[in-house]
Amino acid sequence: KEHCNEGYATEAAKACIEFAFNQLDYNTLITYTKHDNIASIKVAEKNNMNFVKHFEKEVMEQTVREVLYAIHR
Repeated sequence: KEHCNEGYATEAAKACIEFAFNQLDYNTLITYTKHDNIASIKVAEKNNMNFVKHFEKEVMEQTVREVLYAIHR
Protein backbone atom coordinates (compact mmCIF):
# COMPACT_ATOMS: atom_id res chain seq x y z
CA LYS A 1 0.00 0.00 0.00
CA GLU A 2 2.90 2.36 0.58
CA HIS A 3 3.54 2.44 -3.17
CA CYS A 4 -0.06 2.91 -4.34
CA ASN A 5 -0.87 5.97 -6.45
CA GLU A 6 2.74 6.54 -7.51
CA GLY A 7 2.21 5.54 -11.13
CA TYR A 8 4.05 2.22 -11.03
CA ALA A 9 1.14 0.17 -12.41
CA THR A 10 0.52 2.69 -15.20
CA GLU A 11 4.21 2.68 -16.13
CA ALA A 12 4.42 -1.13 -16.05
CA ALA A 13 1.29 -1.46 -18.19
CA LYS A 14 2.71 1.02 -20.70
CA ALA A 15 5.91 -1.02 -20.97
CA CYS A 16 3.91 -4.22 -21.48
CA ILE A 17 1.80 -2.60 -24.20
CA GLU A 18 4.88 -1.29 -26.01
CA PHE A 19 6.58 -4.70 -25.77
CA ALA A 20 3.52 -6.55 -27.05
CA PHE A 21 3.13 -4.20 -30.03
CA ASN A 22 6.80 -3.65 -30.90
CA GLN A 23 8.46 -6.96 -30.01
CA LEU A 24 5.66 -9.52 -30.21
CA ASP A 25 3.89 -7.86 -33.13
CA TYR A 26 0.43 -8.04 -31.49
CA ASN A 27 -2.28 -5.90 -33.02
CA THR A 28 -4.74 -5.86 -30.12
CA LEU A 29 -4.48 -6.16 -26.36
CA ILE A 30 -7.31 -6.54 -23.90
CA THR A 31 -7.67 -6.27 -20.16
CA TYR A 32 -10.56 -6.89 -17.86
CA THR A 33 -11.21 -6.32 -14.20
CA LYS A 34 -14.08 -6.16 -11.75
CA HIS A 35 -16.39 -3.29 -12.64
CA ASP A 36 -15.68 -1.55 -9.34
CA ASN A 37 -11.86 -1.82 -9.46
CA ILE A 38 -11.39 1.89 -10.11
CA ALA A 39 -7.59 1.79 -9.79
CA SER A 40 -7.23 -0.83 -12.56
CA ILE A 41 -9.75 0.97 -14.76
CA LYS A 42 -7.72 4.19 -14.39
CA VAL A 43 -4.52 2.35 -15.37
CA ALA A 44 -6.21 1.08 -18.54
CA GLU A 45 -7.57 4.52 -19.40
CA LYS A 46 -4.25 6.28 -18.72
CA ASN A 47 -2.71 3.88 -21.25
CA ASN A 48 -5.24 4.86 -23.93
CA MET A 49 -7.22 1.65 -23.63
CA ASN A 50 -10.87 2.01 -24.62
CA PHE A 51 -13.93 0.69 -22.88
CA VAL A 52 -15.47 -2.20 -24.83
CA LYS A 53 -18.23 -3.65 -22.66
CA HIS A 54 -19.46 -4.85 -19.30
CA PHE A 55 -19.93 -8.60 -18.91
CA GLU A 56 -20.62 -11.15 -16.22
CA LYS A 57 -18.87 -14.40 -15.41
CA GLU A 58 -19.22 -17.12 -12.82
CA VAL A 59 -16.48 -17.40 -10.20
CA MET A 60 -16.84 -20.04 -7.52
CA GLU A 61 -20.59 -20.20 -8.10
CA GLN A 62 -21.02 -16.43 -7.84
CA THR A 63 -21.72 -13.99 -10.64
CA VAL A 64 -19.04 -11.32 -10.97
CA ARG A 65 -19.53 -8.18 -13.05
CA GLU A 66 -16.48 -7.27 -15.12
CA VAL A 67 -15.42 -4.49 -17.47
CA LEU A 68 -13.40 -5.05 -20.65
CA TYR A 69 -10.94 -2.58 -22.19
CA ALA A 70 -8.90 -2.88 -25.39
CA ILE A 71 -6.20 -1.09 -27.33
CA HIS A 72 -5.35 -1.54 -31.00
CA ARG A 73 -2.11 -0.76 -32.70
